[in-house]
Amino acid sequence: MTQGWRWVSSDLATREPVWERAPDTPFVAAWKERAGDAYVHDDHLERACEVGFYSGTRSGAMLGLRWKRDRIDGWIDFNGVTLFRAGPEAPPSRKRQPPCRIHDRLLPRLLEWRKADMALDLRDAEGKPMPVTHVIHERGVPLGRIDGAFGRAAWLAGLDRREIDGSWRVGNEDPNDDLGMPTPHILRHTRATLMLRAGVPPHEVGEYLGMTVKMVLEVYGHTHAEYQKRAAAA
Repeated sequence: MTQGWRWVSSDLATREPVWERAPDTPFVAAWKERAGDAYVHDDHLERACEVGFYSGTRSGAMLGLRWKRDRIDGWIDFNGVTLFRAGPEAPPSRKRQPPCRIHDRLLPRLLEWRKADMALDLRDAEGKPMPVTHVIHERGVPLGRIDGAFGRAAWLAGLDRREIDGSWRVGNEDPNDDLGMPTPHILRHTRATLMLRAGVPPHEVGEYLGMTVKMVLEVYGHTHAEYQKRAAAA
């Protein structure tokens, strides 16, 4: 959805999604009309979704990512192919933010975005040049939250429907059956699930995401490719 498409259904036999071009929201349509030729496509949500999906980084650390090394925030180390989620002097936190190797599919996207950001000619209110410091930004300005934009994209993508059978995450007859709309944290859950399904050992998943092995096994263990295979075949 962040690239302009929305999910409308899935093939029950193949489980493949069916996509269609998503219409502009009233807000975006009015924005385009006001801006005219000066309208610039903004890709901050697209970037956030891709970084979150491929790295499993928590949204706060993800939005703080910078192009250059920083004492507090995380940064992208292209030479070392490493995504640092926090700087060396970041305040202590219970939420672990270890560095991780940049995903093979994310690396070319990061290189593309950095090249695009370096080519931007942005100015502040006084007309002075404004360099782009953060990976995820809106016209050069770092973002504090993306929950609202992510929620709208999730709704347009049809993610209020929970499963391939068309059951609903929200709007059920019994409100107790509602799961609520997805938040950016779902990208972290998805990364953990996909790695385990691919057969990545739980300890490596934990190292990559900054989770304890205990949490990986308790929350996601049942999705591992080898989960209870020998027990089921005994």
